[in-house]
Amino acid sequence: MERAPGREGTITLWRAATQAEHDVLAATGWKAWPASTPGRGFDAYAERRSAERIAQSLAATAGVGYVTSFDVQSAFVDHCLQYRHGDEGSIGYGLPQAEIPGLNEHTVGAVIEQADYRAALGSHEFASGHAQALPASWREYLQRPAWFRRGWLPRGRYLWFYTPREGVELADAWGEDSVELHPGIAIIGGDGSREHLAVDLRHDDPPVVLVDAFGGEGWEDAIEQTPSVTHLIDLLDAGTFDFTWE
Repeated sequence: MERAPGREGTITLWRAATQAEHDVLAATGWKAWPASTPGRGFDAYAERRSAERIAQSLAATAGVGYVTSFDVQSAFVDHCLQYRHGDEGSIGYGLPQAEIPGLNEHTVGAVIEQADYRAALGSHEFASGHAQALPASWREYLQRPAWFRRGWLPRGRYLWFYTPREGVELADAWGEDSVELHPGIAIIGGDGSREHLAVDLRHDDPPVVLVDAFGGEGWEDAIEQTPSVTHLIDLLDAGTFDFTWE
């Protein structure tokens, strides 16, 4: 396996972070990992998927789990080969507490929050009328032990999924004119800006589409992203979903 490319002379590593670690990173300007986290070692991986699996486990047990990436000087990673573990599909480095200050000193640039996973939503989230009408497959996804809340996609776009309550609040904020142009709309996510992912509840198996909250002529201007909610979930699970703009 080739090492993940980073800045020149560096190697990109991936790590799952708890809320406490996330808060410490934020307080340091995303520059330094805490020297220790009670009850948890420091494992960083060469592949994103390994960190994602651990972040999902953290979300399921603690409510939230983050995926981060950071570039480390190659010489320091070579020094840490003595702590290497795993196989070609999940190479990791289990650093002892004494090595964390050195890791921070040899990290180049900021630690980047790449993804945020959350624990299963409670049934109360689906109490409103539009939320109750969401496709069963989407409700099941949001009630998994862990689901993708937000993060960066492979081609650099940002994806953010909303809870059913947030989706209803966004639709209400659109105003009557925009909602009337999209009868039966259920907003489920967006790109962090003005574009929203939505499903058309007029259909039994609705496609997932991209709609503009502040323009357009209604459903005819929507851009299909996946032919069904089930297909969207399959792409999320595979880590291959990305926005389509045509």
